[in-house]
Amino acid sequence: MSKADQYRSNALHEVGEDYHWGDEGTGGVAGDDDYDCSGFTWAMLNDVGVKMPRMTANDYMRRGVKITAPTRVGSDFGVMIDGTGHATHIAPYIGRADIVEARGKAYGVVKTSVAAFKARGAHWYRFPGVDLGELTTDVPAPIPRKYPGHIIGKGHKHHDEVSWVQKRLNHHGLKVTVDGDYGSKTAAAVHVFRCKQGTGAWRYDSSVGPETWRRLGL
Repeated sequence: MSKADQYRSNALHEVGEDYHWGDEGTGGVAGDDDYDCSGFTWAMLNDVGVKMPRMTANDYMRRGVKITAPTRVGSDFGVMIDGTGHATHIAPYIGRADIVEARGKAYGVVKTSVAAFKARGAHWYRFPGVDLGELTTDVPAPIPRKYPGHIIGKGHKHHDEVSWVQKRLNHHGLKVTVDGDYGSKTAAAVHVFRCKQGTGAWRYDSSVGPETWRRLGL
């Protein structure tokens, strides 16, 4: 197993974690971590043995070499740049046309595609001196997340569970406020999500049970 394999697996495992400005979690498969975008990039590299100072997105961009598209796992990343040329967001490329990013409070850590990231205005850079090797054909699957088996619905007050549902709804394009309160707007968004997913009687209400937990996590 190459370091590139582990890098990809570790990044995918963190999908679903929270965004918190200034945090870099503990990296890898420790779980229950908070990240900001540059902290996530730093943690993923640190966890496979690439030691470097904690930097901002702007620092990564300034030290990187601009490229046309990402192809190297570990050394390539995308940045969003504002009108003054300042980097405002960064996300690492994990291979197979995938990006994982600590997107923001309303989303947490999410997986997206190179194409979708580019459509949001990303520019690509390569960090010099980083070589994690190539992905193999047997990249280890990330440790699967365990979703609650119980059903939650309107009025539910368990902040962490509801906030996770709200972030995943945002990731799937159904915009809600992440406030930990399963109110009318969250219930309506869950109903729309369920109606868009598959067929069967399970889709016709606004609660989150085992199947909806799983589908929100995709």
